[in-house]
Amino acid sequence: MEIIYEKVKVNTAKEFYEKLIEGYLFDNVLLDSTLDEELFSYISSQEDSPLKSCALAYCYYYGRGVKVDDTLAKKYFLRAGEYDYVDAYFPLGFMYYIGLESRKNYKKAFYWFKKASKYKITIGRLYLGYCYYYGRGVDRDLKKAARLFLKSAREGNVGAYYQCGKIYLYGEGVCKNNKLCIYWLKKAVEKNHLDAYWLLGECYFSAKGIRQNYKKGFELEKYASDHGHLMAKLRVCSCYFTGQGVEKDKEQYLKLKQELMEFVS
Repeated sequence: MEIIYEKVKVNTAKEFYEKLIEGYLFDNVLLDSTLDEELFSYISSQEDSPLKSCALAYCYYYGRGVKVDDTLAKKYFLRAGEYDYVDAYFPLGFMYYIGLESRKNYKKAFYWFKKASKYKITIGRLYLGYCYYYGRGVDRDLKKAARLFLKSAREGNVGAYYQCGKIYLYGEGVCKNNKLCIYWLKKAVEKNHLDAYWLLGECYFSAKGIRQNYKKGFELEKYASDHGHLMAKLRVCSCYFTGQGVEKDKEQYLKLKQELMEFVS
């Protein structure tokens, strides 16, 4: 079956399932959430097939028309994956990667991410890159990780934008290139990636690939800090103490210091 990667909007559960039959990925078929119960009921009424198993798995995984049930989601994803149904590859890898409904199993995660990557499942490429980057389920290989991050980024994956910025900053699997680092981090910030806000802020503070600008650096890290990013919170706390990029503020400094102490205690 040919995979169709574009997004499409439908109005009924029947149309939704027909799009899956045509080759659309589950996440790319858009149906109003008010029809979720109808969707689950329609999928359940279909003849048994790898497609039905995968569709049921997604319903249980996301809670579409039914209560979230990770055990049943994994069961149906495995059934679909064993029959080489492409849309099941990434969620299976992810479940093994994070240890959902079982212990983490990086070798199995790597196996499914690799299959997903072959079919241009962009997020599958990103996580396959993570496996090579951290040496999870496979020997560590920064060059392979970098190639996968770059492929995924060129296909529009926001997490990959950040990873590309990171590898160019530190020279991991690629030659250090501060300009490319800034390019990818800015793309990630445009999509509200919190790690990118923090790391781009660090680049402004240290003048890596961009003119030093404490105020801009503080603004970026303040945004990440306000949304719970720990490393950004550390930087912002320090800024309120030293006055880098912002006026000294003892009250804010002590407030953030207390938050950080509570986090590590």
